[in-house]
Amino acid sequence: MQSVKVDYNKEFSETNGGFVNSMVRMLENGHIMSKLNPSKDDSILEIGCNSGQFTKKLLKHCNKVIGIDINEEAINTSDLNNLFCMNAEELDFKNESFSKIVSMHTIEHIPNIKKAILEMGRVVKKGGRIVLSYPFEPVRGITCLRTACVVYKNPMMCRQLHLHKLNRGKMEEIIKDTQLMIASHKIIFNPWPVYVTVLEKAS
Repeated sequence: MQSVKVDYNKEFSETNGGFVNSMVRMLENGHIMSKLNPSKDDSILEIGCNSGQFTKKLLKHCNKVIGIDINEEAINTSDLNNLFCMNAEELDFKNESFSKIVSMHTIEHIPNIKKAILEMGRVVKKGGRIVLSYPFEPVRGITCLRTACVVYKNPMMCRQLHLHKLNRGKMEEIIKDTQLMIASHKIIFNPWPVYVTVLEKAS
């Protein structure tokens, strides 16, 4: 299929960040929070923050949290002042700016996922942690079929939304020859299966 540019707009934001989705992801959010283990002294970057629902939760635990998203409309609807429209492949931060990074259901959307992971590795501090969640998909795009139909009125758009079919082996391939290593990897259910991978940067 010919690749098309996806318009990550307000409707996409609302479909994926609404009340129902928030309730469904409560279990996943709890697991992510336990893996992230935020503390007051942490500096945390959330990549793919949407309008900042999870960013708000993080602010209850630590003082420095920044969220970024490529969806400008989602950023503009937020009442937070620590969210920025930014491409994950080109992070506008200095080296080793954050102690921890979290990204939920975002990396499967990024065209150059290798570049994005390298950027995460660049801006996280030595000994820092990167917590990622992404869908378990027997067929790439199947878990975003509803979004493709509701937002874009085209079920085939699901394969333009989810550009990668990811698993542990793929993640190991992506981080090969970097300073990152897989600290943990497991499947959780929210209620559908989701991979949670924790990367750590060598000290």
